[in-house]
Amino acid sequence: MASESRPCTNCQALVHPNEEFCPTCGEWMGIDSLEAERFELQGGPSEGEPLEAETEGIRCSLCGSTNPADNQHCEQCGARLGSQLAVAPQPIIQTTAAMRTAILAAGALITVIVIAFIFNALRGDSTATEDTAAAAATSTTSTTEAQVGPAVIIRATCSAEYANRPCDALFDGLSDTDWNAPIPGDPASNLTVTLTLDRPYAIGYIEITNLEGGTERFLRNHRPNGLRITASDVTTPQLASLDDAGGTLAPVVFNTTLSTTLTIEIVSTHPSQAIGEGEDVLPGFNDLSVAEIRVFGSPSS
Repeated sequence: MASESRPCTNCQALVHPNEEFCPTCGEWMGIDSLEAERFELQGGPSEGEPLEAETEGIRCSLCGSTNPADNQHCEQCGARLGSQLAVAPQPIIQTTAAMRTAILAAGALITVIVIAFIFNALRGDSTATEDTAAAAATSTTSTTEAQVGPAVIIRATCSAEYANRPCDALFDGLSDTDWNAPIPGDPASNLTVTLTLDRPYAIGYIEITNLEGGTERFLRNHRPNGLRITASDVTTPQLASLDDAGGTLAPVVFNTTLSTTLTIEIVSTHPSQAIGEGEDVLPGFNDLSVAEIRVFGSPSS
């Protein structure tokens, strides 16, 4: 039976029944007369012959190629297939060469900083100690200097004296009055002066004042020269000598710790002189004259 043409569902053009598409608009027409082809197997597979197991390959996750199932590495790119092999852990940060260098450098820097800090601290402490010591020394020196002064003499005892020029004239503070005494004929009986202080003193030095130089009394009297000095706490004599000059002489250094008395023995003198000429000559006296004796030191507290 002849097949009749079919109208196109899109453009209504007549289409041959065997055409799948409309020749006018290209609309899909389908083929009604075609049926699915059927096949019948002559027989199933033999029971004694096992089916071949389909062999599955391993797909490389890196390049996408398929590799045999027993491969561990991709044949194309060499990447690891399947489960990853055990990988050694990364070394800790301290074991890498770069980090070891950095750590050593940091350690050295920290050591230098610590040493510098300690040095500065010690130097600061040392400087502070030196400053404190210097300040203390200055303070002590200033205090000592402030305390050093004339010792108070409460009594003078001389081995000899004239009534009108007594021993007490040695500490009356007047340079125009003097102690006057005869020179002993026996050298073993030297003139001595013992001064008693109002309290214990750390004596530093002694000042002796002669009469005014060039005057008649200065020239005609003996002046002290060699001295032997002791104190209540100093039994070993200290020797000293004086210039032959008028007024206050150079200080005689004599250090003690705590002295309450001071003894000065005059062992030699500058001799007296005659003044004038001819019948007007005035002979020198065989006497010794001293205007003042002052003792300087620090009183005990």
